[in-house]
Amino acid sequence: MNTNPDCAPALLYRLPVVAKLLSLSPRKVRLLVTNGTLPSFKIDHCRVVRHSDLVQFVNQLGA
Repeated sequence: MNTNPDCAPALLYRLPVVAKLLSLSPRKVRLLVTNGTLPSFKIDHCRVVRHSDLVQFVNQLGA
């Protein structure tokens, strides 16, 4: 995510970016998406995760 306070975070993230943000392997992120743990959707041929879904996923980890 962007650390510049003047910039809003991206609304959508591609899976390789999600993997970097979560410090997980791309394979693990694909598994989370495949089993429905991390919501995602396709735009053309690109699978993306909403910023809000990513935040919600991380917040649920400590629950």
